[in-house]
Formats: sequence, structure tokens, C-alpha cells
Amino acid sequence: MDIVSKINAIIESDGLMYTKEDLEKVHKEIETKINAPFVKVFRSSIGDGTHIIFKISLDEKKDWPNNIFENSRHFQFSLEPYLTKSNLELYSKDYKVKEKFRKAKAKSVEDAIKRVNAYLDKVRKEAK
Repeated sequence: MDIVSKINAIIESDGLMYTKEDLEKVHKEIETKINAPFVKVFRSSIGDGTHIIFKISLDEKKDWPNNIFENSRHFQFSLEPYLTKSNLELYSKDYKVKEKFRKAKAKSVEDAIKRVNAYLDKVRKEAK
């Protein structure tokens, strides 16, 4: 690798929360640390980079009406790797959930998990 390629690699990796090589580790971390009965993590390469999409349900899979994810208390989040802009977004949720989630700028994967867990706690309190 020549010096220009090395510099470009450093520039590209700077400002990223995770790289393509870290994706498997990030998937496991999200699946294990989100406080919900159902968490499914996907990778999306649509657009300019690799985004992580995660689906969360506050209900057990066996309790979903007609075994359909969208019939549960569900949420779908997108996490982009770029630290230069808002990178954590809730783009789909159950219509009965009134609590809003503002698009956020997470500094790390741990920060994103913390924000999502805090939001889920608010939703659980709202439901009581």
C-alpha cells in the first residue's frame, strides 16, 4: 500500500463509529445489550455506507397477534456510522406509542444503546 492509500484509509476511518470489519461485533453488542424481549439486527448497504437497522419489540414473539411483528409494540431504528451528523433515528414505531424519539447524534455504539434503552424505559412507563 502506498502512502496516499494509507492516508486515504486513515481519513475515511476517522469520524466513523464503526467500520465494516466491526459489524459482527456491533451486531452482537446491540442484540445483547438492548433491554427488550425481541431484538433483531440487520445490515443495510443502501445509500452511502453501511447502516445498522435494528427491530425491537417490547412483546415476546409468541404474544404477537397473528405472529406479525408490526402487530406488537415495535420500533425500528437506524444507526449510521458517521459521527459528523445525527446518526441514530427511530423511523418506525407502533402507532399506540405516543412517546417521541428525536433523531440523535450518538458518539459510540454504547451511547446509542444507552439512548435506545432510556427511550424504551420511557415507553414502558407510559404504558403503565
